[in-house]
Amino acid sequence: MPEHRNRVTGPMFQPVVQARDIQGSVHVTSATGPARSRYREQVRQIAPAELVGRETELAELADFCLAPDEVGAYRWWRAPKRAGKSALMSWFTLHPPPGVRVVSFFVTGRLAGQDHRGAFVDVVLEQLAELLAEPLPAFLPETTREAHLVGMLAEAAELCRSRGERLVLLVDGLDEDRGSAGPHSIAALLPAHPAAGLRVVVSGRPNPPPPGTSPRCCTTPRTTAWSTPGGTCANTSAGACDYGPGQQDTP
Repeated sequence: MPEHRNRVTGPMFQPVVQARDIQGSVHVTSATGPARSRYREQVRQIAPAELVGRETELAELADFCLAPDEVGAYRWWRAPKRAGKSALMSWFTLHPPPGVRVVSFFVTGRLAGQDHRGAFVDVVLEQLAELLAEPLPAFLPETTREAHLVGMLAEAAELCRSRGERLVLLVDGLDEDRGSAGPHSIAALLPAHPAAGLRVVVSGRPNPPPPGTSPRCCTTPRTTAWSTPGGTCANTSAGACDYGPGQQDTP
């Protein structure tokens, strides 16, 4: 009988079975332990070494994340380019207030593969699996990945709630999403009906606004002072406002 050879090359993240002449039922299970995300290390590359003059904004973020559910689940921070949005959001991600767990994604074209919906799903799934102390779901087809993300987000929110904590999904840079002009944007994947206790914080430039299929801002943003990179301070049309699914921007 001729000898048969097969081989697998490249990285493998799930069980690989190489077999010949199989008789009977075969059940393949994964021995992989709970997932461990290293995404915080990427956030550290974005975050400033020190955040100066943002005490008011950090306090506002903390108040929103810890407020009762009646205040609403969404908050949208808007400011022009180079106003310091990513610095603020990355700092908050790395230094959340006690009782707040942050799952984050930073949309950026400056890093390879970090500016589209698929990357958002992969990165957030990994963080949620770690929070839930579960392995990454195995053999997920493209057609069910997003459903798993939405379901795991709700489960993680409930777990945090049972511990007396608050889960926050933070997405920075919605305006840099490659798919922002169509129905397959990151914003369109944000939960239409957030689980109890979940907070969603997003940030971006005022234009372009999120697509019509996503949660929309419903109040006029407050004017907030943002420090420019040069160290001066300029009043810009920036700030935070609540928004919910299906609602339209105000002028």
